Formats: sequence, structure tokens, C-alpha cells
Amino acid sequence: MLVKKIIYITFIISLLIPSVLGEFNISLCKKLGGVVAPESTKVEANLSNFFSGELQTYVTKVIKKNIGLRNFFIRTFNQIEYSLYNKTKSTIVLSDGSFIFYDYLVSFYGNDYGGINKINKYTDELLYVQNKLKKQNKNIILVLAPNKAYFKQEYIQKQHCQHKNDSTNYDVLTKVLSDKHINYIDFQDYFYNIKDSLKYPVFPKYGIHWSGYTSVIAADSLFSYIYSSLNYNYAAFKISKGEETNTHYRFTDNDLEELANLLFSTKGDKVYYPEITFANNSKKPNALLIGDSFTQSFFGFYPFLDSLFTKDSKYWYYGSHVGWPKQYQQQKVDDLDFYDQIKDRDVFVIVETIANIDSYFTDNFVNLLYSYLKFDEIKKDFSLGKIEYNIMQDSVYYSSIKQKAKSNNMSVKEQLLLDIIWTFKQTPVYKKILDGMIKQIKNNKNLYNSIKEKAKNNGYKEDSQLAFDAQWIIENKFNINN
Repeated sequence: MLVKKIIYITFIISLLIPSVLGEFNISLCKKLGGVVAPESTKVEANLSNFFSGELQTYVTKVIKKNIGLRNFFIRTFNQIEYSLYNKTKSTIVLSDGSFIFYDYLVSFYGNDYGGINKINKYTDELLYVQNKLKKQNKNIILVLAPNKAYFKQEYIQKQHCQHKNDSTNYDVLTKVLSDKHINYIDFQDYFYNIKDSLKYPVFPKYGIHWSGYTSVIAADSLFSYIYSSLNYNYAAFKISKGEETNTHYRFTDNDLEELANLLFSTKGDKVYYPEITFANNSKKPNALLIGDSFTQSFFGFYPFLDSLFTKDSKYWYYGSHVGWPKQYQQQKVDDLDFYDQIKDRDVFVIVETIANIDSYFTDNFVNLLYSYLKFDEIKKDFSLGKIEYNIMQDSVYYSSIKQKAKSNNMSVKEQLLLDIIWTFKQTPVYKKILDGMIKQIKNNKNLYNSIKEKAKNNGYKEDSQLAFDAQWIIENKFNINN
């Protein structure tokens, strides 16, 4: 009986302590790092929710999330696992004590290899886009950020070693890019070759991204290359003496330790944060960057993007939402008009670590950009008079057009034009753009509701009105009817 009372009292105290300390602004334990799940929708306390079980499930989740000392107990457990067994929940601990993600090892060993067909398709479309943009005095640049596994390969323990594939995405992709003369910067190769000459590590011990110091070196090369490719004058930023530390890490330089949620901080590598002074570049590129979290280094450590690109430039985080500038953060890319987003850009920059290369081949940005540029070319090459002549030379086809015109009570000329336009709209490129436009309309609640209302007033099915309006937007955007 006494034991039960002690357990009960301990439970009540564990619930109250954080609240009492919170009143005096005292934190017993740091908040947990990592992705925070969104709050569950509140469930009302009524009989219906009680008998369905929804209320009980909701209350259980709330108690688990808010129970007193939760963070302390989680960090204590993680600390014991790390201190006694050299393990963390979210990362692999290498023999030198540094942390790394499992997926980075998979990429290093080539066990995520996508195959030559995927790589050829991706690079063929990328080459087409590059050549097309070049005619418009624009550019597209692929940037390969380094994989920490390559720099720590001698510290991978036996239990984490994998079968080494004969081909890796990195090896094959870089060869194909070079063979096809596609613009790319290989920071993996660059930093691996100079790592021994650098005073500070390319990757911090407990970070998965390149360090703040490494990102400065990368930025100098990248932005110099971008400006040069557009024939813009580049006034390089100046580097002066800054802060050297192994305790006060900035931005992502300690992100894996934060993710490990340990009770005590661990001593990491000495890192360096130089002072940066930006020069006045009279003409700046209007850029669209698409990439993973490595791209964030160019505004997380220092304001490179704000200082070296126009205010209209944007960064799409994994192509899903806007990650920069700050005022547009979290805006969904699907809600943006893709054509309007690409038409006035001077340069497109794709930045991803080679650990994510396989996602390049399924990423739809290059494919979508290819489709829009290709569609514009198809439209320009679409000679109505030539097609009409070819159809008229085909007696069987032309007879079917005449018969169809008679059945539809219209002139042969009108029917011929309708058939040509219908055929034009069956092209894969047009269908892709149409599907994208329909998706974009659906994501715009006000526009979608107006189309629903229009369908109702016109007596049409909702899908038919949606497709009609989407085609009307495309035809006007690309001047197809002209």
C-alpha cells in the first residue's frame, strides 16, 4: 500500500514540477531536438468521442507529450545508451566518436545506385535545359555537396560496413556530366583533395553538413562561377579574422548532437567563423535555387544569398516549399505559378549532397523545367499550314476529316483545325503541363471555388470545367491560338 502511495505521489510531483519552475522561468532540461510533430487536432469531450475511443486516444497522447520530466528522462536514457554502448537513436557513431547518418553510408557504398538509364534520362534533360537557357543568356548549374562518409571512411567500424557496389551514383553521374559537358561543381572531389591542407575540418565531429568555415570556401567558388557564367562583374566578399571555438557552435555545426538529445554536451572539433564583409556588386543575378539542407548554409551562417542575389530570388527547400527569403518561408511550391517563377530568372542552381543524388532522378524540377522549355519550342515549330498540307495529301485521313465535318455541321477547314489542335494537345509535354496547371488550380482555394461555381452555372461537370479553364490559362500564357 505504501509503495503505491509513493508511486502516486511521485507521479503527481513529476507533473507539477515543470509547471512550478516555468512560473519562475527556470528550465530543468532543454527541449528535445529534431522534428516536432504538429499538434493533434483537439478532440471535444462528448459522449460520441468517448464511445468511439477518440477522446481516450487524444488524452493519452497529451499526457505522454506533456508529462513532467519527460525531456529529462528521455535525455538520461539516451545518455546512458551513448556513454555505455556508444549508440544514439538517430545516428551511427564512428570509431573516432563522430556522428553520421546511415543513409550517407548507403550512398558511399553505392547501395542506392539508380542505374545508368535514370542517370542518362536526367542528364539528357539537364543538357537540353542548359543549351536552351544558354541561347537566352541564362544558365543552370548543378552543385554536388560532399558526403561526410567519404571523409570519415577509415572510421567506419566493421559492423557498419556494407557490400561495395561496383557503381555508385556519384561516380557514374560525374562521369556522364563531364562526357556531356554539363555545368556542374563537384565540391565532394574538391574538398576531399584539399582536406589535409585545411586548418579546420570539412565536417564538424557532431555535424552532418559542411562547417560554417567550409561553406565560406564553397560560397567563394560557387558565386564567382555563377557571376562569371553570366558575364557579370563579381566583387568578392572580404574575409577577416573571426571566432575560433569548440563550444559555441553556429547554425548546423552541431546538429547531430542536438538530434541525439543527450543529457550532457560532448566536446567537439574546433571550428572557425571568419568575419565576412560584402562588396557592392552593381549587377546581381535573379536566381532560383533548388536543393537540400546544404543550400541553407548560404544564408544560415552568413547572408550570401541576400547579398549576392536580387531580392526577387528564391530558394526552394527540396522543391517543396520556399526556404528563403524569410518573408516567403513555408510557402508551398505547388501554390506558385511555375511559369511565372522561371521566366525572369538569370540562373538556376541545384544544390544537393551526393548522399541524395538518387533523389535527383525522381525530382521533378529539371523534368518540369525541361517540359516548359520543350513545350515552348514545340509551339514555335508548330506550323499549321504545313500540317494542313500533309493531312490533305493523305486521301484516307482527309476523307475522314470531311465526313466528320459533315456530321458535326461545320466546314472542312474548321474540322481540320480542331483535329490538329486536338492532336497537338495529346503530346506528353502538353499533358504534363496541363496536369500541373490543374494541380495548381486545386491548391488555390479561391480559384478552385470559382471554377466549381462556374461549372454549376454552366451545367458542366466539375472536372470538365476545371480542364477547360486550365487549358484556357495555358493557351493564353503560351499564345497558342496565335
